[in-house]
Amino acid sequence: MTKGKISAQAGLTLIELLTVVALAAILAAVGIPGMRTMNENIQATATTNALVSAIFLARSEAAKRGQAVSICAASESDSAVCASGEYTQSWDKGWLVFVDSTGNPGKLDTGDVLIRQFPSVDERYRVMGSSAFVSYLSTGLLASSPVNWELRNEHCDSQNHRDIQMSAIGRPHVSHASEIDC
Repeated sequence: MTKGKISAQAGLTLIELLTVVALAAILAAVGIPGMRTMNENIQATATTNALVSAIFLARSEAAKRGQAVSICAASESDSAVCASGEYTQSWDKGWLVFVDSTGNPGKLDTGDVLIRQFPSVDERYRVMGSSAFVSYLSTGLLASSPVNWELRNEHCDSQNHRDIQMSAIGRPHVSHASEIDC
C-alpha cells in the first residue's frame, strides 16, 4: 500500500477574491480625489515658487549688476519675446528675466541680456498679473509700479489658488486667495 499525499489547495476562493476587489475599489474611491487635490496643490506651489524666484532673481541681479532688470510676461506667439497688446496681463505662457540695458522697461530689445526664460504654466492654471512687466532699478528697488498676480486653477478650488502681492519696494508676498472669481 502506498501512502498518498494530500495536497493543499492553492489560490483564492471566489469570496476572497471579491472581498479584495471590493476593498481595492473602496480605497481607490477614497484615495483618487485626494491625490488629485494633492497634485493640484503641488502644481500651484511650484508655479508660485517659480514666479517668486523670478522676482528675487531680477531684484538681486539688478543690485549685483548695477543695472535695471525687468521681468515680463512671455508673448502668446513667441515665448522668447515680451507680451504686448491684448495679452499684457496673461502670464500663462511664462516670463522672461532680462537686463534692461536699453532703458525700455518691459520690452526685451536688441542689446538687452536675457538672464532666464521661465516656461509656460500647466494648462490647468492661469496666471494673471496687474501689468505685463515689473522692473527693478540698480539699487534693487522697484522702477515700475508693483504688480500683483493671481494664480487660479480650472476647478475653481480656493485651496489651490494663490495671490502674489508685491510691496512698494518690490518684495513679493504669497497668500491663498481669499476671493474666487470663476
